[in-house]
Amino acid sequence: MKTSAVFLAALVCLASSLLAESGSQQIRWDRQTFTIGGKDVVLIGGSMHYFRIPRAEWAATFERMREDGFNVVDIYIPWFIHEPEENTFDFQSLQRFLDMAHEYGLYIVARPGPYINSEADQGAFPRWLSGKGVGFRRNTELDRKWSKHWYDAVMPVLARNQITHGGPVIMVQIENEYGHPQYIPVEEKKEFLRFLYQTTAAYGFDVPLLGNDMQFAQDDPNDPILSKIYGTVDAYFGSYQELEQMLTRQRQLNTNSPLGCAEYGLDGAEATVRTMLGLGTDYLDEYLFRGGSQFSYAAKGYEFAGYSADAIVEEGGYILPKYRAMKTNALFLRQFGATLARAEPAVEPATVDDPEVWVKQRNKGDQGFLFVRSDMRGVSDLTLALKSVSQQHITYHDPKSGEARVIPRYSTLLLRREQTRLMVLNLPVKDQTTLVYSTADLLGRYDYQDRTWLVFYGNPGEESEAAFSFTSKPADLGPDAIWDEARHEVIFRLQFGSEDQVIPVGKGVSLLMLSRERAYRAKELSVGGKTALVVSGADDAVFDAAGHGVALHLELRQPEGQFTVLAANRLTRVTLSGSAIAIKRGSGTQQFMANIPVPSLTLRDGTIRVTKSWTGFAATTAKSLNQLVSLPEAGIWKKGITRYHASFPGRASALRFRFFTDDYKLVYMNGQFVSEASNRSRETILRAQYCASHETCTADIYYVDTGRPKEDLGLWRLDEDKGLQAADWLDGNSEVPLNAEWRAQFSALDRVGQPSEGKTGLPVLEYSFPRPSSGGLGAVWRAFMPSVPGLVYLNGVYVEHYEPGREPNIGRPGIYLPPSLLKEDNGLLFVALQPLPPNLPLPVIRADADSIRKRATVMLEFAGNTDAR
Repeated sequence: MKTSAVFLAALVCLASSLLAESGSQQIRWDRQTFTIGGKDVVLIGGSMHYFRIPRAEWAATFERMREDGFNVVDIYIPWFIHEPEENTFDFQSLQRFLDMAHEYGLYIVARPGPYINSEADQGAFPRWLSGKGVGFRRNTELDRKWSKHWYDAVMPVLARNQITHGGPVIMVQIENEYGHPQYIPVEEKKEFLRFLYQTTAAYGFDVPLLGNDMQFAQDDPNDPILSKIYGTVDAYFGSYQELEQMLTRQRQLNTNSPLGCAEYGLDGAEATVRTMLGLGTDYLDEYLFRGGSQFSYAAKGYEFAGYSADAIVEEGGYILPKYRAMKTNALFLRQFGATLARAEPAVEPATVDDPEVWVKQRNKGDQGFLFVRSDMRGVSDLTLALKSVSQQHITYHDPKSGEARVIPRYSTLLLRREQTRLMVLNLPVKDQTTLVYSTADLLGRYDYQDRTWLVFYGNPGEESEAAFSFTSKPADLGPDAIWDEARHEVIFRLQFGSEDQVIPVGKGVSLLMLSRERAYRAKELSVGGKTALVVSGADDAVFDAAGHGVALHLELRQPEGQFTVLAANRLTRVTLSGSAIAIKRGSGTQQFMANIPVPSLTLRDGTIRVTKSWTGFAATTAKSLNQLVSLPEAGIWKKGITRYHASFPGRASALRFRFFTDDYKLVYMNGQFVSEASNRSRETILRAQYCASHETCTADIYYVDTGRPKEDLGLWRLDEDKGLQAADWLDGNSEVPLNAEWRAQFSALDRVGQPSEGKTGLPVLEYSFPRPSSGGLGAVWRAFMPSVPGLVYLNGVYVEHYEPGREPNIGRPGIYLPPSLLKEDNGLLFVALQPLPPNLPLPVIRADADSIRKRATVMLEFAGNTDAR
């Protein structure tokens, strides 16, 4: 049966109409880049864990990402959160997060595991799998069965949220960092990946199925299944040379898909990102973008309140200095990413005459980009030996003419200590004017009716130059402009300072020169549908725009002064705290001075008091153990505390307790706390004195389980044995098993602090404190506990297993108090893991010094039309 061309055309039109109505977009990809909705795109963003950040704080991070040029969020999807009990699923939090990301126009890379690592308990495998004989990321029948069980629940959620169905999901990852476990044979890992890929593909995905750190599975391009996985690297590197080796190897493996980095940490933010871009990386996903809280999800050894890893936005939502450098690159990519995405390495590579400087050139048609990075830590012997200030000269071949050119011509270039440049070549500016090259960093191009602006930035004292081609010599060239008649080019010498500078180029083109720090703090915003740029010294800024009015919310750690505004519309009014501020216009810019004083960035510690105390430990499960077995074998697998109790005849012998693993435990003998046995040791020996004088001896052991390892550690199975393993009398060199019946009572983590039903238990203190006063300053608060181990809860939410002297390995000191969990009146519950000493000091509620900022709002009003200035 033949189908008519008319019918096929009608079907295509109908499909296109349905896609448009639903908000769906097509995604395709090739060796160079991703094309979404018909537009080539470089993906830049990072990880944000919805389960570690209270929902009330999501929107602020999404808004920040959208404003500052980031376009992708990657999310782990932990199995144990969405199926806390077998066959009890709840994906509401995930769906809310996906919906909100979509509202803000952000793409999602979904990473549902089953294994996610992320310093999560068991890598996010739910604990109810205990006792089911499941391996750990193995290709066994049970591993496949339960992996499919999870995929059958989560993959349909992701499939209906993929971008081709009107959602934000543009990639789905299978497994995670599967190259790590060396104890699993490569062929077994490959077979398990084939199973996971085929299982996932069956749910109808149109987006790439991603694998990170899976180079081992990409060695055969003819494998009918594994060759379909979009392979990416995890770029945790010791040197930029190592980073280049990683990406070069992945480029060789990715014959039909873009070069991608699913995770990377930051050494120097600019150097890292620009090195990856220079090597053609099209997907850059930083770990982490936004820090958060561990809550009860932490793996063993990571049971701290905060989780920030290498975040550029800290716990509590305040930015760190490296965020600003990342932002300028994201803003650059928002304007020029579509061109860069299709750029290929230059046929004739660029070179530099300094061996400690790295350079790469990428071209697309007549346009190109130079990526330059210095690897010297100081000034090299070569540089010191030169008569001139520097002999760093770059030779490149012009993408349009093929001519070999050496730059700079009239200025000096001296890069050191991992400094970088991202230089554009043959950038169309306006009409017949082209930026031929620049040795300065370009923030962006801003086109308005009367003028086009190029915004460059550099460190005060640095020299650079920018060459423009014209059809004829512009009139009124300044003293720093050199006309090259042979090329019809003007070379402008640029001398950066601390003040904003304007250089008229001619033909309706001007340059705005900024110091690097002011460029890092520049903010793009929308006024009347056109992009405006506001330059200030504020540490952070977000805005609310309504029509032609903009509320610019500033956060400052130093006094603010000059603002420079580039906009299509005339700035008609500026107010600060209700007072109007004079606007100065000149050279096409609009400027004003907003003198915002910043007081001393210190805050008083919050006030706190003890409201009551009691004995806690509300048991939810009780077991009689004639023989000691691991807690999972006894049916106790949740996080919490298990109390072992036994009575037995006294004996003048030492007593040894052995434990399956190194979790924290408290030991009481005959009601007396044994401090030397209360720790994380797997074996403890009690002196004979504890039972020698007692006809009947009693032992009470509180075994604390707040985390299982995030990785298998070579056990080849899921469960970590926990609990009391053996008890023995020691007589000289002989060992005699302690003959006793043990009673094991379990209290879940959310019930440990509730009053005990018996006479024994754990000391509990309830503190109360008002919302800390910030006096017009913004701050993130932390609790510093006294030197007693214990479990800490904020307003009923578990936040940390605190142990004095144990420093956070993936966060900051102090117990992070999430801002959205703080109320006007707050409760801090402390379940002590040892008897409380007399005169116990109070906890200290203290502001994180790096988070304290002055807050101020500047109101901007613009004319409703594009007035000439």
